[in-house]
Amino acid sequence: MVGTVPGPGTGRGRRLRIIVTVIGRSAGFVRLQDSVWVYPYDCEDFTALLKADLHIGREVIYIIAESIENDGWLREQFNLPRKR
Repeated sequence: MVGTVPGPGTGRGRRLRIIVTVIGRSAGFVRLQDSVWVYPYDCEDFTALLKADLHIGREVIYIIAESIENDGWLREQFNLPRKR
């Protein structure tokens, strides 16, 4: 799973970005790049609940990716076997 969080902005957007980032990190998500977080397992229900609880339906995008280029460091982060 790859997801994006609301942009930095100010006010509500900034507060939501911080909340989503803290929750994502505590749930085990790893930052791929600014505003893009990854998790190697199905987390659609988690994401749907997060979006509902924070009322951020369109501000968080849930993506299911088959693979990520040069993912060795991510595999290490998640204790997954390396590709052969």
